[in-house]
Parts: sequence; C-alpha cells; structure tokens
Amino acid sequence: MVAKLIVFLLILTYFGLVGSKDLDELKDLLYLSHYGPDNPYDSRIFPCHFEYCLVGVELSFQPKSITGFVMETGILSLTGKISLSWVDQNIGEWMIGSEHSSITEMILPEDYVWLPTITVYNTVKEFKMVSDPSHKVRILPISGTGTQSPIEWVTTLITDIPCVIDVKYYPFDEQTCEIVFTPWGYNVSEVYLYTADDVLNTAQYEINEEWTLQAGAASNYSVDGISYLKYEFTLKRKYLWFFINMVAPIILLSMLTAFVNMIPVDCGERLTFLLTIFLGLAFYMDMVQRTIPRTSNPMPFISFYLTGMVYLNSFAIIINIFLMRIYNKDPDSTVPVAVRCFIATLTWRWCCPKKVKPDPDAVQPIETDKEHTIPVETITLAPMERIDWRTTGIALDILFFYVFTFMHVLCSILFLVPLSQGAIYKI
Repeated sequence: MVAKLIVFLLILTYFGLVGSKDLDELKDLLYLSHYGPDNPYDSRIFPCHFEYCLVGVELSFQPKSITGFVMETGILSLTGKISLSWVDQNIGEWMIGSEHSSITEMILPEDYVWLPTITVYNTVKEFKMVSDPSHKVRILPISGTGTQSPIEWVTTLITDIPCVIDVKYYPFDEQTCEIVFTPWGYNVSEVYLYTADDVLNTAQYEINEEWTLQAGAASNYSVDGISYLKYEFTLKRKYLWFFINMVAPIILLSMLTAFVNMIPVDCGERLTFLLTIFLGLAFYMDMVQRTIPRTSNPMPFISFYLTGMVYLNSFAIIINIFLMRIYNKDPDSTVPVAVRCFIATLTWRWCCPKKVKPDPDAVQPIETDKEHTIPVETITLAPMERIDWRTTGIALDILFFYVFTFMHVLCSILFLVPLSQGAIYKI
C-alpha cells in the first residue's frame, strides 16, 4: 500500500494536476490524509475549525443572456456564470503535509469538498443552492509560506427574478432589476459574501433583440445577521419597433377624428368613418394592455392618450348623429330664434353683416337705354335672416372641426409631450 501511494505521488509531482481518472485514488488520499482514518476530511464539515472563524467568499456574477421578460408579471428569466473563491483551512492543513507537498493543483467534483450554500435570495423559482454536479472545483496551490488553500468554483445559473416595472414612458421605458445572493444557512459571522466588482460584469453578455442591458452597481450588506450580495442593472427597451408599429399609427389614427366633419353629409359615410376609427383605437388599446402589467401606479402616458382618443371619438359619433338630423330637417320649417342667434354669432353676422346678390333669374337689371344699364344692388341681410337648417348644419360642421382639432392637440400636449420628453431623457 505504501509503495502504491509513493507511485501515485510521483505521478502527481510529474504532471502537477489531478485528472478525473485519478479521482477515486485522490478521494482516498483526501479522506485518509493528515487527519488519519479516524479523523478524515469531510465535505460536510465547515472549513474553519477555530473558535472564531469567518469564511470570506468572493463572488462574481456575469450575466450570459436574457431568455425572457414577462412584462405583465415583471418576471425576468436570465442565465449567467457565477465564480466563487474561498479558503478551506482543512484542505490547507492536509496539503502542507510533507508527503503531499508535491501536489500543486487539484480538480475535484463538487461533492468532494465543502461548498458555500449560495442561493438566489429573490428568485421566484424553487429556492435551492446554486450547483451543478457536472461542474468541477479547483483547488489551487498554496502561495508562499501560507497554510491556507484557495478554492475556485465556477458554476452556471438559470433563474427567474422579479423586477420593479415602471411603464410610465412606455415604449420608451427602462426597467430596474436586481439579483441578490446569500449563503443560506450561515450567518454573517460564519460566511461573508463580497465581490471585487464595482459594477456588474457584462463582458460575456449576449445582445438581446428587445432589451439593452446597462450594468449597475454591486454592493454587499447584511440584514438580521445574514450576509447578502446584490447586483443591480437596468433594462432599456429598444423602442423603434414599438414606435413604428404602435405609437405612430395611434397618433395618425386619432388625427382622423377631426376630419369627419369635412366629409359631405350627403354621402352618408360619416358614422362608418368614425366607427372604423373607434375599432382601430380599441385594437391598439388592447395591444397595449396585453404588453404591460395591469397596474395603476404608474399608468403609461400612452394609455391615457388612447383613452382620451376613444372618448373623443365617441363624442364625435354622438355629435354627428345630431348633425345628420339637422341636415335632414324640413327645409321649410323655421329654425328657432335661439339657434339662429347662435349661428349668427358663430358666423360673425352681427359685426360683419352678410351681403348677397339677388337671384339673376328672378330680378332683371333696369335698362334706361341701349347704352346705360342700372345694375342690381347687393342686398345686406339682417343678422338672423336666411338662416335655415342646412346653413345651421354647415356652421356646426365648421365649429366641431375646430373643436375636435383643438381637443386632439390638447390631448397630445397633455400626454404625448411628456412621453416624448421621457423618450429624450431615456435616449
């Protein structure tokens, strides 16, 4: 047995690295090492045997890709790489033994050494330790005259985390997310997490077609005696597709409501035109609602704008129903005095009396001789004279064209201007 052990150590000295084919023998070495068969190394034992001992675990997280982001629930799915390093005093004492001093580096399965129980604290999936049996743990050589053996462990992470959703400036919005790690089961006096990164490392991040990842700060802290390490980052939406296919059509579609009163009433297409606009706005409203969370704090400006345009279109439908009734009134019926007074005021007849010429078929010019003819004089109408139902309808059409145009501009100022300012600020 002693001879086999010597041969095995010589092989380790020559190659300087332990391969997977030597794991069984290495396990025996590790378990029956400096401590003897009655006191072997055990991966379940805390790697620090002093009375007051703190294991500092350096953690570095590198996001790899975003696999999904459900805006309705605010759940972000991402993958990444976690690199950890710490010191195991138990292995260090074994490696400085004279019979093992030639071993420079070892690569072992995860279950061969003690591992910190790193978990994603704010995950929405199953709460469990970050681990993968296919990944290896690397035991590095002891530097100088030290007695502590550094250990490196690189593993992958696939998790879902919640994000704080803010769709106020949708689709020019940014979402803030964070991922928090903690050594589950250990307090801060036993295992302490820290990082050498000032910000999130995005060197290996793969570009997402919808979101741009902007690195945020990395910080460690403790709450209720538990150590935590937090990485913050921001997701900025790539808005071009949404602007071309959603925002621009909504603005153009809502502008058409004001022009309904320019359609001749005799063609009978006014209500059809307005109902088509109404259905288009309802379609885009449903599209927006299906892509954002159902929240009132805050509501996106574009939702306010869409709702305002739906109300404006509904008001235009009601107004044009009454206008069609006015156009179809009996032309021989008398327009009420109050209506004529309003139309006269609307058409400026009080300060600018309307002048008309008589019908040339009914009145002929007065001829004094062959060379001189007295022309028919222009007649100045009284303010409320010759105001019939058709004149009333035409005047109201012009009035409501300006009213709807003004209301559209007002809604755009109230909702789209802040949206554009948010877009400029985000850009």
